[in-house]
Amino acid sequence: MESIRIKGLRCLYDTGDFELKKLNILVGINSSGKSTFLRTFPLLRQSVERKTRGPILWSGHYIDFGTFETSIYSNKNDTTPDFLDLFEESSGDNKNKIEFTFSINYESQFIKRITPLTFTISITKQKNSQNSYTHQFSCEVNKNKIFFDFDESGTITNIYSDILTWDLKKSDFRFQVTDTDTLLPLLRPETLFSSETKTKQLLVTLRNQGKNIIKNLAGSTSDKKSIELFNRLTRHIYSNEEKLNIIKIADMTVKWKRTTSSWDLDSDGFEFLSGIIDLYNIIEYSPKFNDTLTEEFLGVRYIAPLRTSTQRYYRYQDINIDELDHQGENMGMFISNISKVWKEKLDNWTISEFGFTVTDENVAGHTSIKIKHSNTLNSDNMSDMGFGYSQFLPIILQLWSISSGYENSKKRRKTKNYILAIEQPELHLHPKLQAELASVFIKSIKLADENSISVKIILETHSEAMISKTAQLVMQKQISNLDVGIHCFEQDIESRKSQIKKAEFTEKGTLKNWPFGFFEYI
Repeated sequence: MESIRIKGLRCLYDTGDFELKKLNILVGINSSGKSTFLRTFPLLRQSVERKTRGPILWSGHYIDFGTFETSIYSNKNDTTPDFLDLFEESSGDNKNKIEFTFSINYESQFIKRITPLTFTISITKQKNSQNSYTHQFSCEVNKNKIFFDFDESGTITNIYSDILTWDLKKSDFRFQVTDTDTLLPLLRPETLFSSETKTKQLLVTLRNQGKNIIKNLAGSTSDKKSIELFNRLTRHIYSNEEKLNIIKIADMTVKWKRTTSSWDLDSDGFEFLSGIIDLYNIIEYSPKFNDTLTEEFLGVRYIAPLRTSTQRYYRYQDINIDELDHQGENMGMFISNISKVWKEKLDNWTISEFGFTVTDENVAGHTSIKIKHSNTLNSDNMSDMGFGYSQFLPIILQLWSISSGYENSKKRRKTKNYILAIEQPELHLHPKLQAELASVFIKSIKLADENSISVKIILETHSEAMISKTAQLVMQKQISNLDVGIHCFEQDIESRKSQIKKAEFTEKGTLKNWPFGFFEYI
């Protein structure tokens, strides 16, 4: 995922397009919206990994936002009847909505083809229940943004864009989508052999319309070549330039060649035919689009701000642990599950970065975690060490697990892209160790790159030491300044709206657009 935009979620009235870089640092005073933004990622993960009665699971295993009503932006001082005027493109009278916009590079399943796509889901509350539903979905492809309006039952009521409008309320049939409880609506059944005839009817109608447009332009009475050309144009999600080239070289009639030879990307005839093709593809590929975005959010790993205190003993369980819990509660079993080969890799990493190894010992059916320092023979139970270690260890274990490829080695289905969201990694750490942790973040990104794994880290912090160390590492060329984003959150007390101001590092590690007096306390 390249960027995300959030509208109407608590104090996040409108984040604007938030570009996700390799390292994303969120700063700001307390209650300025940092946590709401960061927690959106585990919120979306818990929404896609369980079957829900709506697109978003507001309260789940990782995050508790309550309900839709407790999650939506609210300001009692605002006297305007519809406060969310930013939803200008939304239809309907109810403007109490939350929107999520995702920009991704969609990779075709069968050929190496990357297509930039932008999806937006607009969510509102059902009239007579606490449930929320997707009332509008849009997909932008080839600069053509197509909107789908839904009622509470999931029925599409309207389809429109700048190029075409299709009011399904006035059509001979009403189209029932397969599922609007997924993150992105499924506009056709996931299986090709489904009995959903209404879905087929919509696709067949679009196919016939595309065929007839081609047939009329060609001045032909035969359907065969018109159908073959439409099938070719919808075989993949082509760019407008590619579609225009396919049209021009098509083996069609003299009239077709004479008409299309003068077409360019702005020609009305091409724009309309191209719009029909884009609409057909959005419906046809909607299950794959949802699968792609689902995979993105299943790759979210979250570390909560207060990690569980280390226990002296963890009860041994004969289960296979492949992922560290977001609060570190399964840390004992996670470590004891690591094989000897991978344990050596972990030891080498922790010795080189921190000068210690993490060991586990089995005692009467229980496991204890010990820290052994490399310059001494002594080892200590984690519960006998400072509280900072219990907060620090889950972070470094999670970083190593995803960046080294260990987690993928435990799973049949590999994760290509990870988003690691960490709240206040500096808690209970000395400033020197905070700075060391900043170095480890960057080294983990490099390690992931070496293993052909994409890792994007989002961290919320109040640590001056971490920001200063990151600046030094940029200056030392340990990470490109273009791979680091710093976002300063500020909330207006009266409007309760958060603004996000972007700061950045220069190549020399100097901060640009940094708020004046940000770390002053006198």
